[in-house]
Amino acid sequence: QVSGELALLLASGRSSRDGGQASFASSRHRSRQQLPEDQQQHPSSWQGTAFPRTLVHVFRPSCRLGARLDLLLDHLATLHPGTLFLRTPLTTSSVFCDWLRVTCPALVCFKNGDLVVECRNLGQFGSEDWLDENQVKQWLDLAGVLCQQAEAACFLRELLVASAVGDDEEDNIEEYYDCGLPGCRRPFYHEHVGPVK
Repeated sequence: QVSGELALLLASGRSSRDGGQASFASSRHRSRQQLPEDQQQHPSSWQGTAFPRTLVHVFRPSCRLGARLDLLLDHLATLHPGTLFLRTPLTTSSVFCDWLRVTCPALVCFKNGDLVVECRNLGQFGSEDWLDENQVKQWLDLAGVLCQQAEAACFLRELLVASAVGDDEEDNIEEYYDCGLPGCRRPFYHEHVGPVK
């Protein structure tokens, strides 16, 4: 079963938390997303989304190196709003892991929905006790998935919010009908009935 929720998430740039199952880094424009098993989708369906560059961390919950890598990726997600950072647990029932035949923790990079490069040997970045952050950053730079500038479509939600705020301000600046009663702020033609105080 594959849901269209991920494609919607990718297209809208929506930020959400998945029941507290994962840690997330968020910035004004982007957050790191958990890719729940029931919402996984074939990466080829990501073509034409608002996120032309995507990095997926396939993690094993018991792996300390993966936890260290998660902290680094959380930080990088705030610095690179043009890249969508996702994470998914390594399970045999995962559509994503099955499609890639991933059987160990990995980093998988996509551009416009196409698989660009993957790293199935996370041990090259460190061990259970340490992580070489510079080597991870260099690998991601060489993969070409880190993008500091978000595409214009990524800001659609922010533009809609800004325009909604602008609309409210315009609604507050109305011309009021001059009925002759001081303090009356009705915008339409009307007459006051009875004695006016």
